[in-house]
Amino acid sequence: MAKKKDIPNKHLYLSSMIIIISALVAAMIGMSASGSWDILMTIAVIDWLILTTLLSIFATVILIRDKK
Repeated sequence: MAKKKDIPNKHLYLSSMIIIISALVAAMIGMSASGSWDILMTIAVIDWLILTTLLSIFATVILIRDKK
């Protein structure tokens, strides 16, 4: 029983780490682009939103599959 309870926690930890890493990458792209181009800043924000939504959907699908 303990092994089944540990699996979703690992998936939540991995998904949260991936979201944090993607947010840091988007922040770095935005900081480097804010000095020269505003278009790249908006592209980085849009890409970060798309990545976070896709990763959250992926994490929920994994959790639903583990519950079954």
